[in-house]
Amino acid sequence: MSLSLYTIFHLNLAFSSIEEELRPEVVRRCYWPLLRLARDLNLPFGIEITGYTLETVAAIDPAWVEELRELCSGQCELVGSGYSQMIGPLVPAEVNRQNLRIGNQTYERLLGLRPRIVLVNEQAYSAGLIGHYREAGFEAMVMEWDNPAYHHPQWDPAWRYLPQIAMGQHGEELPVIWNNSIFFQKFQRYVHGELELDDYLALIGRHDNGTTRAIPLYGNDIEIFDFRPGRFTTEAVMEHDEWGRIRELFERLLEEGRFTFIPPSRLLSLLHEPGAGNRLSLESPEAPIPVKKQEKYNITRWAVTGRDDIGINSACQRIHDALLAKGNATDQEWRELCYLWSSDFRTHITPRRWKRYRSRLNSFGRHCGITHLTRLVEGGVEILPPEVSALREGHYLTIETPGVRLKLNLRRGLAFDSLVFSRIHERSLCGTLYHGYFDDITAGADFYTGHAVFETHGRPKITDLAPVEPLVRWHPEGGMVTVEATFSPPPWSHNETGRH
Repeated sequence: MSLSLYTIFHLNLAFSSIEEELRPEVVRRCYWPLLRLARDLNLPFGIEITGYTLETVAAIDPAWVEELRELCSGQCELVGSGYSQMIGPLVPAEVNRQNLRIGNQTYERLLGLRPRIVLVNEQAYSAGLIGHYREAGFEAMVMEWDNPAYHHPQWDPAWRYLPQIAMGQHGEELPVIWNNSIFFQKFQRYVHGELELDDYLALIGRHDNGTTRAIPLYGNDIEIFDFRPGRFTTEAVMEHDEWGRIRELFERLLEEGRFTFIPPSRLLSLLHEPGAGNRLSLESPEAPIPVKKQEKYNITRWAVTGRDDIGINSACQRIHDALLAKGNATDQEWRELCYLWSSDFRTHITPRRWKRYRSRLNSFGRHCGITHLTRLVEGGVEILPPEVSALREGHYLTIETPGVRLKLNLRRGLAFDSLVFSRIHERSLCGTLYHGYFDDITAGADFYTGHAVFETHGRPKITDLAPVEPLVRWHPEGGMVTVEATFSPPPWSHNETGRH
């Protein structure tokens, strides 16, 4: 038996660090070579594209969309992902539902078809997504193998070569076709000239053991081939024709004769093979939301690490609440919210795109009846809206909203004393365990939440567990409260002040 190979090329013109005026160049340098390669070599590529990217390319180069339509009506296969590339586990259920629905409408309008398979956006998976995928009519999903398998050591490693069944939050089931971070990163290294062709072919050949197997040759971005988004200073230098190297690879694989190229959906015919169709829970206590690649690529990347992620996520949540309260939100309003909740505004966004995004977010917020509030500061506390309070008692400061009550210790650098989500339970979720909480002398210390301790070789440690004066701020555009404080590190430190 030959080893089957499949690909899922991911197309995303909303790529965070690509300026809008460079999009025609991306279409010319990245998108057209993909379709020409599929056409010339008669390859059954899986091509995943968001509805937003499809609309944008249609405005730039309608001929490319027509070529995609023709290819996906025959040899190639369209893989869906929704209208925008949003991080499903971080948005409300209704937004996921609308994103998939509007995405499918966009595919049908511009390509005349709906995809059978959906790619989990950024491979950020939670069990609740399966119900949405089934409701949207998808027959299977594409998810990374490596991270779920790492936290399920009981899984047979051979299962990665065959489709399995993912179990949903309420017992739903959906076949899963595997992506593989190691495979697609090896592909990238070959294309960028870090790996020679013969060595790469040998790596692929290692997975051929004479039984029925399929591997994902590639399952990631194509905006990194013959183009550099400019996201990192460590991006590979373009030293050769990268699409030429990709063509050479596929030509060699075709010549070898021991490999068979298949579209991703062909794997569904293997569900009854020995070793396939096992019912698996992809999540685990260690990784309730598995994502792709190495550990640093985790769900917090889109929740808190970008430019004001908390602010813009909070603003999108308020818009969502306003649309639900309205009760008759239009498709265009849901489409706009899906666009504003896209993952690419939450990572390496450029300054110009960030400015335009904030303007568009605020404009849509006003359309939904969410207006900016006057920001006045009185005695370290801003004038807060009626539903938010900030109460200082002794060396504690308590911030309370309709759903959250947070008590901060002003003698310990704003460390959490307690954190209560009142709509869920009145018990504190986390906070401080004070000295004496444990009888064991080895645990005879204060255990804090929300603090920082930094130790370096040959120096005393730095900590923010010091008395501070807080500044409470209300951010109307994001509908959130922040508490700031400064402290003075030791005199040997090169910094005069620190901020918590």
